[in-house]
Amino acid sequence: MATKIADPLYATCTALCDGKNVALLYHLDVKSIPFAFFETVTKRLNKNFGIPTENVILNATHSHNSPTSLTANTRWLQKTLNGISAAAGDALRDLAPAEAYISKGDTTGFAFVRRYLLADGTYKTNPGSADKPVAHETEADNEMRTIRFDRKNKKDVLMVNFQTHYGGATGLYPAQLSADFIVSEDGAMPVQPQEQMIMEVEQEPYPAGTKEIAVRLINAGD
Repeated sequence: MATKIADPLYATCTALCDGKNVALLYHLDVKSIPFAFFETVTKRLNKNFGIPTENVILNATHSHNSPTSLTANTRWLQKTLNGISAAAGDALRDLAPAEAYISKGDTTGFAFVRRYLLADGTYKTNPGSADKPVAHETEADNEMRTIRFDRKNKKDVLMVNFQTHYGGATGLYPAQLSADFIVSEDGAMPVQPQEQMIMEVEQEPYPAGTKEIAVRLINAGD
């Protein structure tokens, strides 16, 4: 049970329009999105803005310091729904002509599959050394995709997608709501605490070099 707020939880929305159809893409600072919650959200968006269900994507950032159930607490549910609806209104009002650019990159060495084949022939997620892991169940998807929207007389929009898993600062914020990042002193960008990330990548059996990559990414400000 959270008793404090370490940092705000957000519902961010990007609206896309081809001149006729409108789609909404959401990133929600929640651990997961139950289907019942998705249905409630899409019904409200359809009622308030005329957006059909098939044109809405909800993505959970999977913060471990956010509510695990969006439907159990009526007050929290209503606040979240209001935030989602307000974000849609802001995004729709902010629509502007844009050019889209798509690219891809490689993240080899950053992410890995947490499910392992063990020496006894069974599989386990996040095994320890005592479990005698033999190999990853499968290889990670190391492709990173980006899409950038250059908008006329408006701020540009950049989306980055690649395979990884939450690696936030749960241990630093016991009993506190958090999106699992710390804002840098100038407020310009979210920064994950270096000590926490290094601690996580030192755990067995992370692939060799993962710690060095994590430190390099942090020091580069990525």
